[in-house]
Amino acid sequence: MSSELLWLPSIISDNMVVQAGVRAAIWGKCHPGQRVRVEIAGKSASATANDRGDFVVRLPALKPGGPHQLRIQAGAERVIENVLVGDVWLGSGQSNMEWLLGPSKDGPREIQAAMYPKIRLFTVTPCASRAAESDVQGRWQECSPDTAGDFSAVLYFFGREVHQATGTPIGLVNSSWGGTDIEPWISLSSLKRFSGYRKLVAPFKAELNSGKSAGPVQGGFHKDKCNKGVALGWASEACDEKLWQKIVLPAYWTQHVPKVGPFWFRKTVTIPPAWRGQEPALGLGPIVDFDNTYFNGQRVGGIGPECRGAWDMPRRYTIPAAMVKPGKNVIAVRAFAHNVNGGFTGPAGLMNLSVINRADLGTISLAGAWRYRPEAALDRVGRLGQALVPSTLYNSMIHPLRQFALKGWIWWQGENNVPRHGEYRELSGLLIDDWREQWGDARLPFYFVQLEDYGSEATHPNLPLFREVQAATLTVPHTGMAVTVDGGEKDVHPRNKQLSGHRLAVQALAKTYGKPIEWRGPVFASFVVAKGKVRVALDHAKGLATRDGKKPLAFALAGEDRRFVSAMARIDGQGVVLSSPDVPAPVAVRYAWSAAPQCNLVNGAALPAEPFRTDAW
Repeated sequence: MSSELLWLPSIISDNMVVQAGVRAAIWGKCHPGQRVRVEIAGKSASATANDRGDFVVRLPALKPGGPHQLRIQAGAERVIENVLVGDVWLGSGQSNMEWLLGPSKDGPREIQAAMYPKIRLFTVTPCASRAAESDVQGRWQECSPDTAGDFSAVLYFFGREVHQATGTPIGLVNSSWGGTDIEPWISLSSLKRFSGYRKLVAPFKAELNSGKSAGPVQGGFHKDKCNKGVALGWASEACDEKLWQKIVLPAYWTQHVPKVGPFWFRKTVTIPPAWRGQEPALGLGPIVDFDNTYFNGQRVGGIGPECRGAWDMPRRYTIPAAMVKPGKNVIAVRAFAHNVNGGFTGPAGLMNLSVINRADLGTISLAGAWRYRPEAALDRVGRLGQALVPSTLYNSMIHPLRQFALKGWIWWQGENNVPRHGEYRELSGLLIDDWREQWGDARLPFYFVQLEDYGSEATHPNLPLFREVQAATLTVPHTGMAVTVDGGEKDVHPRNKQLSGHRLAVQALAKTYGKPIEWRGPVFASFVVAKGKVRVALDHAKGLATRDGKKPLAFALAGEDRRFVSAMARIDGQGVVLSSPDVPAPVAVRYAWSAAPQCNLVNGAALPAEPFRTDAW
């Protein structure tokens, strides 16, 4: 062992934010029995390393401010520069938390305006491990136009609004991984309290009972070594499609075939004569993860691993006029998924052909029936790398941070768990309790996003039930929910992260920072039936209105036959009066009860009414 030994975790590094108002921990390793002294902002604290060399120094509670130097002396000395004292929020979940600022709504403009030296950004490199790890990979960055584009968009918009409203320096830690379930984010000790634990872990017995750690597995995943499909003629017009299967896009092909790697997709379209000599734009929406796209056998575009955030970038390629012919034309896409999921993620409106700057020539929709065929069906790396195994993401991406003092958590996850909505209320409660136990504070706030509008009744029939389960989580103390079902994008990856960031910030500003603002949209309170009409009373309904000035949408009534039909609605004070000639004796009401409802009811704070139902059918 070197005579000069001092190790610190990566999160204790230049540009960091130390949580204000608490005895924040500075921890690491040095020689056993070594006295460790920490100094910052004119304050100091000390502790002695144990017989393994582990130390934890608790700083005195500090006021927001900085920048400061943080000096750590343990024989050797480390000086951490440009340190702020403020509030630290940890964001976690799946792809919508991971989603970058760059491809978000107005991304380039937002990036150019992101000059906030009092906001700091730390992104944890995704990895999974069967054993609890001691550190993560990542580094703090001062928020500027040079750094903000690569950070979680929803966390950035949340942090920016909180910073602007409070003046407090803000640290944002992004520890998320797209396409993940909730179970890997919960410690194994807490998961054992889950009523369905045995069934949950049954597919993973080999991993959980191996008795050894595979070590952290990071997101390099499968590499694309060779495009064999082109040589086989799969991009050409003359390709024989007899062995190709049918699929309706947009969709994840991994919902049909649980394999990743290179998959080919083909669609024949009919080009009208008026398009002769024109340059069409080919839109495919985002593709998970990479693509090479062909038109009549010629490559017209593609995005590969050299492009950060490729999986969430909408594809739009220009087709040279010389390649376009009236009549039958063939689009072929080679999509390469390198991780857990693969597919075209929509929305359907982004999949189209249209002549550039010639709206009068119309648009050809590409959503719907395609043919597909795997070039090479590979195992999902998430399972091999343990990203889907219970507790592995907690071990590698949460456990190493548990000593880092926080103001609270932001959570956006659930799309993967929608088919198992019945379990989610218990699992989400376990996760919240687990993290609070790990951080040693039962009052730390946990604010989450209720799932967005996407899919259809046919493709996602359980989405309304899942949102209902999420709303039930509000019975857990010190929680809050940002409703996003009215976003209007009908996309599993909505670009308008300003909307979700703002609604999360409203929760924090009202409940954590004590600002006198409305924090919740209209929520069902009660209903009364009289003379064939229903009056629904709503809480948090001051200034009740519709966003577009039209009649309220998305209400439905049912009688004893349990057949719901659309209801006529009008605002009445802080409630809504409903009726339908098809339901003369209503007994139940539903609002925004579909995968992607068109809804417009808001209160005076422009917060949307929450989906609800009065029945339990």
